[in-house]
Amino acid sequence: MASTNEKLYDADKNCDILSFNNEKVTLRRQDGAHVHMSISSYSILIWNMCYKGQWDKATKVCRMINEKHLWATIAGMGLSAKELLPVQTAFAQLEDMDKVL
Repeated sequence: MASTNEKLYDADKNCDILSFNNEKVTLRRQDGAHVHMSISSYSILIWNMCYKGQWDKATKVCRMINEKHLWATIAGMGLSAKELLPVQTAFAQLEDMDKVL
């Protein structure tokens, strides 16, 4: 799955992931406090579609949502599966044209 860099005001760089279930993530900060967060359900949906080889469906969802981390998920999983058409589409959407050609 792709990662995204977003500023998290309740977390710091030294957090530990305590649990990761579906859309819910629980982190432990360095001071011992627990932070509960949610991730986009689309990330899981895209990952599952790519895993099942449903590249057209995954691409349609990405076009609808149009978030870079979702396109990066398709690009990474497509490279791993040697599915070049979705990879080209994803890199084009990420405006990474040197990788498309």
